[in-house]
Amino acid sequence: MTGTVTDAVTSAPLSPCIEFRLVADPNTFLSGNGLANAKFRILIPSDTEVLWKVWLDGYKPWYYPGTSDRSMATSLRLMPGQVRALGIELQPDAAVQKTGCPMPIGTVIQP
Repeated sequence: MTGTVTDAVTSAPLSPCIEFRLVADPNTFLSGNGLANAKFRILIPSDTEVLWKVWLDGYKPWYYPGTSDRSMATSLRLMPGQVRALGIELQPDAAVQKTGCPMPIGTVIQP
């Protein structure tokens, strides 16, 4: 999967929070910031259905295939060797509840 994430109004590049969930087991997921920058290339497990959410405080969430309505989200499934390019535009919305991002990938928490 390759693509870009920008502000839908200003076209400014954004580094969002991202979450992938396996459709077969929704409790198995990977989320965090640092998974994707404004210009990204992400390896998606082939032949596996995943749900994909992109969000950032101050913007409406984005769900694959390109909706801010979670009920309209569909799963993504890529075949081996298949590459899909996306231009993700996040819609600014000051009323969106600020949730922040999970820990950056690679973060280690010491007790």
